[in-house]
Amino acid sequence: MRRLMVLLLACALLLPAGCGNREAAATTQDGFRLYYPYAVEEAGDYAGELGALGYETEPDIGTEPDVAALLERYLEGPQSPELASPFPAGLTVESFRTEDGCMTLVLSREIQSLFGMDRTMAAACLVYTLTQLTDVERVFLDAGNGGLSDGLLATELTREDFLLFDDSFTSDQVALRVYFADAEDRYLVAESRKGSFSSDQEMVSYLVRQLMDGPTEEGAERALPEGMVLLGVELSGGVCTVNFSEAFLTNRPKTHAGARMAVFSLVNTLTELTQVETVRILCVGRTVGNYGGLNLSEPLHREEDALGAMGLPSSGYDATLYVPCGGGLGAVPLYIRRTTGRSLEADLLSALVAFPATNGYENPFPEGTVAAEVAVEDGLCRVTFNSAFAQCDADPAQATLAVRSVVATLCGLSHIDRVQLDQSQAPLTSVDISEPIAPEESWFLP
Repeated sequence: MRRLMVLLLACALLLPAGCGNREAAATTQDGFRLYYPYAVEEAGDYAGELGALGYETEPDIGTEPDVAALLERYLEGPQSPELASPFPAGLTVESFRTEDGCMTLVLSREIQSLFGMDRTMAAACLVYTLTQLTDVERVFLDAGNGGLSDGLLATELTREDFLLFDDSFTSDQVALRVYFADAEDRYLVAESRKGSFSSDQEMVSYLVRQLMDGPTEEGAERALPEGMVLLGVELSGGVCTVNFSEAFLTNRPKTHAGARMAVFSLVNTLTELTQVETVRILCVGRTVGNYGGLNLSEPLHREEDALGAMGLPSSGYDATLYVPCGGGLGAVPLYIRRTTGRSLEADLLSALVAFPATNGYENPFPEGTVAAEVAVEDGLCRVTFNSAFAQCDADPAQATLAVRSVVATLCGLSHIDRVQLDQSQAPLTSVDISEPIAPEESWFLP
């Protein structure tokens, strides 16, 4: 596949700028050209200076155009279906000025969602378009916030800074995997991507941007909140730090299930890279605490359970565990392996007792806890734990969470509506388990 290559791989957006509104225009015979990439990479003329860029014209721009109106029109995107806008939705020019042949554009923060080749293409289109103005020889792009995350130096750009050619026979493509949510917000769905990158940081930025763009295949849905901007990424010592705009919090999912998918869509995608062991999520540079029940104050580990039956035998069971987190019980879908000769209820309790206390989830069961006997009759499930279970009685809050977790998980099965915990081997005094218990709505996270 053909694609655009440039000598300048990306432009950082660093310095402040003033305002302006008029420049003289130098137009071609067919009018002032608005440059955009072709909608299909293979389309267009790859010979000569234009490379993969196409254009449409504004024939009546005049010799002294209203540049503010021209820029607004340009960022609206092309009218021709053969061309595509290289700019992210919502991008605006906040101010501009021209001095000594250099036009400085202060762009809105949406430009920060572009990385690598996509940002270079956007820069090339802006430079090719604006250097048609008689007084503009160079263009400086500014995000107005002290710079972007890829570490490249900002510079004044000219047309000569962009070298366009077909590198389809020399490009090294890296195969990547990204994860989105399924339609029920139960498990992650994998999609494949390929790209060429000059650094690990650029690769991470690309993956995050793919998650923000959303899936390309049916059966998958975007998990990250809408309206987010990626403010920066950093990779150090196996920890990948991702900094999002305020929308990560203000537009966060309303349910624990949605929050779980949003978080592990990101974490499981980035931990596909061997360079990434854990992921730290920041919002406008600040630590995030409770996020739909999940604890984001510490680096997050990969959740293999969020992948569901991916790579597991089809003989398992799609269950839901109710695990303490964030002050309530969070629903955690889990594809459990079945054990020959053991009941579903026993397998479910084994998975619950073994659930790892990580990423904000708690395990209230004392070490060595085992469900010794499990029996079901007429909607009532009787459970006898071994003596280790009684150790949670030392902490009434822990004992309450353990009991509620067992009751809610078992009552998630359609044939069980209440649970009786047998006190003969593991008596509790801090929680009343003398009668069968049914789950209450107040136990659960939204």
